[in-house]
Amino acid sequence: MACGDKEMAQILRSLPSRRLTFFEPMNDTFGPLTYSCLKEIYFGQLTNLSFADSSSCTSAMVQEVKKTGSDIRCWSGLLQMQMFSFDGYEQRLAMEEAGWMVEYWPELRLISGNFKGVEGHDCVRLERLFVDRDISYYQTEDS
Repeated sequence: MACGDKEMAQILRSLPSRRLTFFEPMNDTFGPLTYSCLKEIYFGQLTNLSFADSSSCTSAMVQEVKKTGSDIRCWSGLLQMQMFSFDGYEQRLAMEEAGWMVEYWPELRLISGNFKGVEGHDCVRLERLFVDRDISYYQTEDS
């Protein structure tokens, strides 16, 4: 039996330890309820976060789309983030998000995904940004 978003959020809330450091949802187990739970309880401890295989993960979850536009700044609580993986049709990150990640996630060492919002000269800037900060970047294929 598959575990859905509601069940995953219940499992996360029931864990006796609040020191979850790695989270990689499978298929459709990640949705708004799971996301809210992670944000409320575990963002301070997470070091590895991957959304790559979750079709329920929306751009809004990755970027925290606000009425004024896309913004991942509310993820500033993820101070221990070492690995971030993303991809999917709806996830569109660009230079602004990449710059924010390297500035506010000082422990970041690996990014895997496709910065679909980066084009032209910005591709070189993106590569240089990651090289200068000693961050490995693996670009995934378009979904």
